[in-house]
Amino acid sequence: MYRQIILSLLLLSVLPLRAQTEVQPPLQTQQVIQRYRRAKNAVYVELGKDLLTRYDASYCYTLQLLPSGKELEAQWSDVEQALDTDRKIASIIKEQIERGRLLGAYYRFSSKDSKIHRYLLYSYDNRGVITLVSIGGTLQTEELIQRILTPKSPTPKRK
Repeated sequence: MYRQIILSLLLLSVLPLRAQTEVQPPLQTQQVIQRYRRAKNAVYVELGKDLLTRYDASYCYTLQLLPSGKELEAQWSDVEQALDTDRKIASIIKEQIERGRLLGAYYRFSSKDSKIHRYLLYSYDNRGVITLVSIGGTLQTEELIQRILTPKSPTPKRK
């Protein structure tokens, strides 16, 4: 009886340590994506299993915020704050800035404890559309870029 209690206590004390090393904390931009995915001016896309396996990804979320009056200012402020917070912990940063405004960004986040790399792509176009793409997977930066930019051959039609 005592042996089972001690074993249970040991297991319970080890599990939180293991979970902390394997799970990466959520990025601020991922929280923004989840917050605004149902907004009236938002287009939210979550990739399905087939596409995720094509890119060796474990998840991929895309959010586009379309310009629509007062809502966009609050959303833009939240996106800007989240980007500023996340860029401080990014491993690789590539940014395009024009006239003091961030127009495009590519960030990579990696953890020493995990083989999963997280990527964040950001775009702000001249029409006022904000796009955030969050991808997590085992691919390295060069592999991911090559897979995204290389056109796929068309899938044969089923009979």
